Amino acid sequence: METEAGVTLKNKLKKIIIITSALSLIFVLIVCKEFSEKKRKDKAYEHESKSMVIATLAQLLRADLKCNDNRGNEKIIEKSKNLTRIVEQDIYDYIEGKNTAFIIIQL
Repeated sequence: METEAGVTLKNKLKKIIIITSALSLIFVLIVCKEFSEKKRKDKAYEHESKSMVIATLAQLLRADLKCNDNRGNEKIIEKSKNLTRIVEQDIYDYIEGKNTAFIIIQL
């Protein structure tokens, strides 16, 4: 038969294990969220460096841009619009989480 001190010690150990597990889980979730945000920003900056060259070139050549997203939806950005601003806005929306994918730009 267990003594009263043994029972309270087990209860304290259970509480400590539960609290430690909960804090560890919270820490892991925070680290994962920060990692995914960093990956999202890195991906956005990489896309920006590629897309800005194409958008600037199209703007100088006064050409329309054909864009599509990861769902296959296509759209044409007319030469009369500010192409670099559209690319910047797309990247900003992706970083903020408003878009789930970039527009893929083709001349």
